Amino acid sequence: MPVYSRKDIPALLQSIDQGSVVSVYLICGDRALCQQAADDLVRRLLPDEGQRRQNLILVDGDREEPDQTLARLKTFSLFPGRRVIRVKDSKLFYSKEVARTLWDKAVKARADKDARRVQRYLLEMLGLAELSGTDWGEENLAQADSGRWQALFGFSRPTEELAWVGEALADARPDAAPKPGRPQVAELFAETLEGGVPANNTIILLAEAVDKRKRLYKAISKSGAILDLSVDTGSSKAAVEGRTTILRDLVRTTLAGLGKKIEPRVLDPLLERVGFHPEAVVLETEKLALSLEEDRDTITMADLDRLVGRTREEALFEFTEAFTDGKLERALTILGHLLDNGGHPLMVLAGLHNLLKRQLQVKGLQADVALPCPPGQGFAPFQQGYLARLKAERPESLAGLPTHPYALYMLFCRVESLPVDRLVAGLTAVLRAEMLLKSTSLAGQVVLENLLYGALLPAGRN
Repeated sequence: MPVYSRKDIPALLQSIDQGSVVSVYLICGDRALCQQAADDLVRRLLPDEGQRRQNLILVDGDREEPDQTLARLKTFSLFPGRRVIRVKDSKLFYSKEVARTLWDKAVKARADKDARRVQRYLLEMLGLAELSGTDWGEENLAQADSGRWQALFGFSRPTEELAWVGEALADARPDAAPKPGRPQVAELFAETLEGGVPANNTIILLAEAVDKRKRLYKAISKSGAILDLSVDTGSSKAAVEGRTTILRDLVRTTLAGLGKKIEPRVLDPLLERVGFHPEAVVLETEKLALSLEEDRDTITMADLDRLVGRTREEALFEFTEAFTDGKLERALTILGHLLDNGGHPLMVLAGLHNLLKRQLQVKGLQADVALPCPPGQGFAPFQQGYLARLKAERPESLAGLPTHPYALYMLFCRVESLPVDRLVAGLTAVLRAEMLLKSTSLAGQVVLENLLYGALLPAGRN
């Protein structure tokens, strides 16, 4: 059977309504999207609420006994109607092939200051090597050489300082470590599906990461249905638009379930403030909806400003403004707030890198004698004269610059007084700082503060 994507879900649900049901559904990818899709499947497979309470079996993959789940799948139910087994965070598809994915998720969760997810991903990665959270400290894995790390987890040892891993695992309960998915159990599941299960039994398996080489995955692809809800995390226009569409749909679906609405102009600021964190978007949307007084059903900008904090993007914008203006003390203060609120040092560097690239790009345009840009001109002459000629003669030179005419005009004004050697030196310093962060164990805040002192201290003394 084909692998379904998010846009195919309505057609899949419609086929269930028409009686086309398979014995197993594998939903993999983003955790929040997987859970939402599983909810939709359960409602279609068990439309009657009373039957749903009786015939739905919920299984937590972190505490699952896979043999027991398999036994339930193979035996007939004592109750009439369809029986549905829903397994959250299934480990049946785990192998060392997905350890790197779990590590990357832990690193990202750490950047987002989500300690709960950091610990969960780390424990799942350790579980693949049949280790627990306490084994990290007892076996001194933070100092493990590259050979041992590769043998345990199947990918190269990270070059960064790993002390934070021990801190993240310090309060993990001894029984919190997920049991690794035993290969023989996954094989038994595959054999069962290949041989057939009772007609009224259906299992829904949710997994963030899967090893597609496993026999079980291939068995499901033949006789079941796979929903791949992975999200493109790239920076292309299509990837960004795809992520935005997902978040918009989550907001609308969440509000529809609560009988609430949101003003159109409030939706984009909400998504900007939360970022691409589907679980957080759902929670923040629920918080906004439930905070409304009984006589209101629409979320306004005032509600958003009251309940959802300012964005990291806004703080990063203020930081780059302070950097451009040479305000060392303000830049240091905003940097501290950014890092305290979960901003990753590489995110800050990326903001500076993009800023300096745009400024150098504008500086090059201003220095072009073939298409002169008169200094000190007002907005109207800039838009109607210089910008119109630039768009007509060299539209490619505007790539990467603000598209709004006034925003572009303000960028030209700010860059006009900046020495080109200062911009080049700043970009060089940013690239050097990025290299230090990626190749040494120096703390990110130390690297960034050193960058600011080197770039702005002379300007701060003038």
